[in-house]
Amino acid sequence: MFEFFNRRKKLTYLNEDLKPSERIRNLLQEYILPELTPFGFKFNNSDLTFTRQYGDFENTISFQKNKWNKGNEVCAFKPIVGVQSKILGSYYSKLRGDKSSPIGLCGEYDVTNIKDWNIKYFDGYYDLAKVDNLELIKILKENILNAGLNYFDQFKNYSDVVSYYYEAKTKYFLAPYLFDLCFLNNDKECAEAVLKWFIEFERSTTKELPETLTIEMREREYKFNITT
Repeated sequence: MFEFFNRRKKLTYLNEDLKPSERIRNLLQEYILPELTPFGFKFNNSDLTFTRQYGDFENTISFQKNKWNKGNEVCAFKPIVGVQSKILGSYYSKLRGDKSSPIGLCGEYDVTNIKDWNIKYFDGYYDLAKVDNLELIKILKENILNAGLNYFDQFKNYSDVVSYYYEAKTKYFLAPYLFDLCFLNNDKECAEAVLKWFIEFERSTTKELPETLTIEMREREYKFNITT
């Protein structure tokens, strides 16, 4: 009888015969991709990233492998979410005459900062070698489909992004990007608000701002004849 009550539930481990990189890739392809495909996501095998175009921006969910992964001892990974602008990337590419790449605007390197993200099984990484794999997959899917997609829903267009940082009063180093987003959308009023937002911070902060950041914002002020 005591053996019955003390008996532990047998854990399920999937694809233990695969190397960690292949094992993680297989899990994402088999269990996460089918859930995200209806929402417009595509999966890149080489960098373990799900990508879709959503509103004005590109949404990404990438998976970083733990550098200590080894056989069945450690098989860990962490999700990272991002919101990027191809329009900004193309704009800067034309100005500089180089190759275009999306500009990151929002995102979370630490998913525990995302509202309603369930941290069960997550200690900075999810480790397939430590916990029941089916349970881990269930939690991961729920997190992505609920907390993750809700996070992306905040950022459908340029005004969503500008309002997010303006109200949060944070990430002032993004001011040049936010300003340019407004102007690329012919919204001078929004650009003025971004410039004033930055100048107020510049005047009130005790932190030393990078000189290049201040110069960039002054150039925009004069170039587009913005009055503050």
